[in-house]
Amino acid sequence: MSFLIESLPPTLAKIVQRFQRATDQKRRYEQLIWYGTKLKEFPEADKVPENKVAGCVSQVFITATLDDGKVIYQGESDSQLTKGLVGLLIEGLNGSTPQDIIQLAPDFIQETG
Repeated sequence: MSFLIESLPPTLAKIVQRFQRATDQKRRYEQLIWYGTKLKEFPEADKVPENKVAGCVSQVFITATLDDGKVIYQGESDSQLTKGLVGLLIEGLNGSTPQDIIQLAPDFIQETG
């Protein structure tokens, strides 16, 4: 196990390891799309400019709330692959502290292949 994996929040580390075990690209795409299907329905009322991810070609909306010191995300996208990325990040980061999230280097995504 590399230092990078150990430095990730536990759930996110497990997700990265799942992608590392998938040997072919098709399987990785299937996994990514699966994470998108796990997203809870995103409320229409939250599809407002304040929640839209700027600079993304796809329509992507994210909300974050703080519950007992832990961040809870919710998200949506109109693209299957982008929705999968949103789902992966939400699955991997929900329940983390703001400090854990701030310290997370985005290069972990390279480890998923």
